[in-house]
Amino acid sequence: MPSSLPTVGSCLQQYSEELSKMSPKARFVPAGQCLTAYGRRQGQSFRNVFDSSRPRSIVDALTCLNVDINVEDVVHPKADRIQLIYNAFCTQILGVPEKSLSELPFDCNCNSETAELHQRSIPLTLLFTTMRCFTTDFGDESCDFTMCDLLNPQPKRTRRLLSLLADFTNFNMKASHIFEKTVAEYDEARQAVNAAQERVRLAEERRNALRSGLDLRKRKENEVLVELSAKQER
Repeated sequence: MPSSLPTVGSCLQQYSEELSKMSPKARFVPAGQCLTAYGRRQGQSFRNVFDSSRPRSIVDALTCLNVDINVEDVVHPKADRIQLIYNAFCTQILGVPEKSLSELPFDCNCNSETAELHQRSIPLTLLFTTMRCFTTDFGDESCDFTMCDLLNPQPKRTRRLLSLLADFTNFNMKASHIFEKTVAEYDEARQAVNAAQERVRLAEERRNALRSGLDLRKRKENEVLVELSAKQER
């Protein structure tokens, strides 16, 4: 690639800065829509409604990720398993495209000698950036996501983070039903409005056609009257 392109490091920094400026709804569109549809009680976050703090509750809530999560992943977390769980959560629950977790959205200058290193580090950094944004938006002050949570997960911190994911997943499932119902009701109302507008349009067309017919008839009547008047004058 041309040497004028930015480096991988600068692209990662730019991506992180741009993502951090977005609102939660803009970052995670499906999750943001569900938040809007479900609504949050004043002074009460979804974590006050759902509380999956026990390992078994966490596993039950995150089974929908289809990564064979088990209690061992919560109690004795390993980096590869935790990264897999976080990745599945981002793509399946938050609706983040898989491409956004594997490729930078910018062209960059990648040295051939470090290409393999970047190939491994870019997805990890993108996953870290996404998870950090999520925990900042939806977690409490104790959920300060760090790179260590991906590379060297500690049981206590991992359990707290997975608890946040489990609570949000439970919330998302309930909110999704309400969101889908709201969308269906909106679509039905929109169709009714469109049908009414179409009836109005057709009625206006008929009215205009009648007016045109009346105008034509009046013109012909006037022409006939003019002809009769002219004949009488002769």
